[in-house]
Amino acid sequence: MIQTNESIETKSRTLEFITLMQMIGCLLVIAGHSYPFVTEIPKWLLWIRSFIYCFHMSLFVWCSEFLLIHTKQTARYSFWEYAFRRAKRLLLPYAVFSLFGLAPKIVFS
Repeated sequence: MIQTNESIETKSRTLEFITLMQMIGCLLVIAGHSYPFVTEIPKWLLWIRSFIYCFHMSLFVWCSEFLLIHTKQTARYSFWEYAFRRAKRLLLPYAVFSLFGLAPKIVFS
């Protein structure tokens, strides 16, 4: 099957949109989990947090799975190879950023 420039551009725009949605999902995950420990939260903020919790994880996971399958990562590596590579790439920055994010949360609570 020969792909035309239009179909390649359409596919590229679709992948850009899915990647953008994944980034928004990631930011919503962070926003949903970033509320003070002890401080009283206004009712409208609780409503926004509840709204974000309705879909933030499913949006992020769906986009991630779509991109995983589309980039054919499952065909290149076994599950354990892929999981180890992703863990190595993601867990260290996650731990560092979590420590930096936890300090202000404790100070301002």
